[in-house]
Amino acid sequence: LQISQQAYRARMETRDRIEKRLTDVRQALSAAHLEVDRSGNSIQYHEDQIATLTKRIAIAASEQEKLDQALRDVNEEMDRFRQEKLRLESEEQQVEQVIAQQREQVAKYSGEVQQWERKLESLRADYLKATAESSSLRNSLEQIQQRRSAAAARRARLEKEQAGVALQLSESRRQVEELSRTTAEKDKELEVLRVTLGDQEQRKQELDDQLAQIRAELSDCQQQVIACRERLESLQEIELSHSQYSEGVQKFLNHLQQSRTLATAGTLAEAIEAEPEYERLVEEALDKELEYVLVDSLDEAARGVVELKNLKSGKCTFLTLRSTNGFGKQRYDGTEVPANKSEGVHGTLLHLLQMAPDVEQAFKRVLPERAGSVVVSDLDRAFQLAHSYPEKSFLTLEGEMLTPRGLLSASAVQSKKLGLLALKRQKKELEKKRAQVQTRLVETQKKEERTKNELEAVGGVCTSVQEQIYKIEKEKIALAHQLQQAENEQKRLEQAARVLGDEAQQIETEDEGQVEQSRRIEEELSRKTAGQAEVERLGLEAQEGLQQLRNEFGRAQEQFHLVTTDKRVMSERRVALERTLERVEEQRLSLDSRAKASVQSRAQDEQRVTNLGEELKKLRSRLQDAQKTENQLKTDLQGIETEYESWRQSQPEAEQQLASLREAATGVQEERTRCEVERARLETQLENTGQQCFEQLQQTLAEVVEGTASEAGQLDEVTAAYNDLRNRLEEFGPINMTALEEYQENETRYNFLVQQKQDIELSIADTTKAIQEINRRSREKFREAFQAINENFKQVFTKLFGGGDCGIQLLGEEDLLESGIDIYAQPPGKKVQNIMLLSGGEKAMTVLALLVALFNYRPSQYCVLDEVDAPLDDANVGRFTDLVREMAQRTQFIIITHNKRTMETANYIYGVTMEEPGVSQVVSVKF
Repeated sequence: LQISQQAYRARMETRDRIEKRLTDVRQALSAAHLEVDRSGNSIQYHEDQIATLTKRIAIAASEQEKLDQALRDVNEEMDRFRQEKLRLESEEQQVEQVIAQQREQVAKYSGEVQQWERKLESLRADYLKATAESSSLRNSLEQIQQRRSAAAARRARLEKEQAGVALQLSESRRQVEELSRTTAEKDKELEVLRVTLGDQEQRKQELDDQLAQIRAELSDCQQQVIACRERLESLQEIELSHSQYSEGVQKFLNHLQQSRTLATAGTLAEAIEAEPEYERLVEEALDKELEYVLVDSLDEAARGVVELKNLKSGKCTFLTLRSTNGFGKQRYDGTEVPANKSEGVHGTLLHLLQMAPDVEQAFKRVLPERAGSVVVSDLDRAFQLAHSYPEKSFLTLEGEMLTPRGLLSASAVQSKKLGLLALKRQKKELEKKRAQVQTRLVETQKKEERTKNELEAVGGVCTSVQEQIYKIEKEKIALAHQLQQAENEQKRLEQAARVLGDEAQQIETEDEGQVEQSRRIEEELSRKTAGQAEVERLGLEAQEGLQQLRNEFGRAQEQFHLVTTDKRVMSERRVALERTLERVEEQRLSLDSRAKASVQSRAQDEQRVTNLGEELKKLRSRLQDAQKTENQLKTDLQGIETEYESWRQSQPEAEQQLASLREAATGVQEERTRCEVERARLETQLENTGQQCFEQLQQTLAEVVEGTASEAGQLDEVTAAYNDLRNRLEEFGPINMTALEEYQENETRYNFLVQQKQDIELSIADTTKAIQEINRRSREKFREAFQAINENFKQVFTKLFGGGDCGIQLLGEEDLLESGIDIYAQPPGKKVQNIMLLSGGEKAMTVLALLVALFNYRPSQYCVLDEVDAPLDDANVGRFTDLVREMAQRTQFIIITHNKRTMETANYIYGVTMEEPGVSQVVSVKF
């Protein structure tokens, strides 16, 4: 069986060798096929270049003809401009003649205006005379009015009395109306209160239903918060265990997470971000590169290699963020390409990624070709742009890649690394969703509280409305009694008003005679006023004539100014035409220069076509060689496949022979097992017999057999001794038959307890030793951390205060782990014995310096500061923001603040505002 198994293993080794040769030949065949494709692509590329250059030569010839035609057009245009210049000079002379005529017309209108002004002055004198006569008549009329005023005074007294009575009557009527209206209002108010009571009771029921809905919504929000928290914990567990990475990288990162023997910046996947629409593209393009472990330098990378070899976990690649050992000579090609999405171009891969500056520099240094790859919409667009940008690599949104050397790669399935960026995005979205749900939960709780308060308020309103209804019903009874008294007073006042009216009628009759006399005087005054109006009319007509003449004078002046302006415009046009002639001359010279350059460019293109033809011949020769190599490899592959097929056909017979031998070996093994079982049974029987012999005779079976053999001839003596011993045994009386077993049991228990005691003492010793070792390491770590934090504290304190001294001291160095810590700080220019004597701002700055010192000793990717700048003045806020800006290069800060100067340093600002009561809204600003 062993010989057959060795032969079988030899056959399997033969199979492995054949398969290895088969794989090597296939790889060589693939390389040859790739060379054939590459040569074919190069030939096609050169043919396309020749066609393009030939077309460009033809275009250059056509352009040369166009340039010649343009030169002819420019010469014709210059002749036309010269004729236009002569025409403008002739028109300018004609305009000067018109200006002289307009100047004479303006002088004529000026004399006529002076004559009309003298006529208007005479009419004004006549108007003043008529005004004096009218004033005399008005004086007579005023005397009559005075007499009428005396009568009016008497009438006023009566009217005053009438007014008093009317006022009392009005007040009485108003009181009656007021009481009637008040009664009606009370009726309406009572009806409104009853309706209000019904509405409030209905509102109370609605609030009960609304409160039930709010509580259901509150329960739903709580469940969503729990679901988001559990999902985030799951994602964080995946992130901490690095289960999304390959086995080697996962084990290495988990080892570093526990041992912390190597300082890393995470992986490349953790350091970059991309929009969701580009995640698939990035994960396909950077399949293995996403697992690169980021380290600061090559020294750190070398230490990582040592750790990896000691761990024996698999393969891991290290990406250095700084290159100081001569690496990185190949630079990123930042040649710009069209970035218009309408043309199917999304930009370079580097521009689609968000990463820190140091990671970006390392990415461009290590993966320059990937960084400069152009992302396009599809493969057809990549082929189109490849002719215009032959040195660029292209990536499609489906993950296909086209390199400058003609290599096209694609994948029909998603990469095994898909999800690294999506996992980060999902975590951020979950955190955002959790914050939103928590905000909604708080709002719902507030809404529940408001609803409860409103429900209590509605209950109070119902009670208050019922009390008001009872009060109004009492008031209606009192109003009915007051209304009856007011109606009686109204009747008395109406009688007094009729008596005063008769007396006023008599005074009115006496006043009518004086009115007639006043009428006659007013008629005379009207005639005088009419004459005065006629004089005024003539004056207005004179003013209109004068104004019309002035308008004609203004139009003449305006026409004069227009002609003068035309002359200036013509002069400016003539100057502009001269400048145009100069510009056209420059254009003619430029066209002449372009024509010469076109001839030179066409000659260069013709020379390049010749060179490309020679390179095309070489490429075709290389293509023939590659095809011959490919055919030879295909022949070798067929021979190896034939050999492998022969081995595969003989394999079943060898496997059948090995199976037969294994079956025979199984039968022999079963027989051996049966014999071993029989031997075990006999050994057990022999052991039981020996035990019975010891229990009954207190001798082993071997001693009994040996004694029986030696005393075979002394049977009588043995029998007598046996009887004697049996009699002595009977004389012993009752004995403890289990004493021996109890002794053995107690002895076993004693030995067990002794062993346990030894184990416990040994465990205590080991534990004590471990505690001592832990304390020793803890003291070393504490001393190292204490010194580093003290040094960081001094540096940050000096930076924030611009000088001074500070530090932390141990109160008792006998036991570092139980010692207290004393903090001292002295700003510049102060000698403070106790830190409590510092001002509020100085205390805040000192605490901030200590916190930053602790943070710098064990930095993280995020830092949250909650209103640490509240007690600081503007100068200290400036120092604080400078410190944050410096640390933001390696740490992302989340600062809660109300200080404007602190907000000025932020890249993003998120604020919570309440535009409506009880409704909060989050706003954000990106700088």
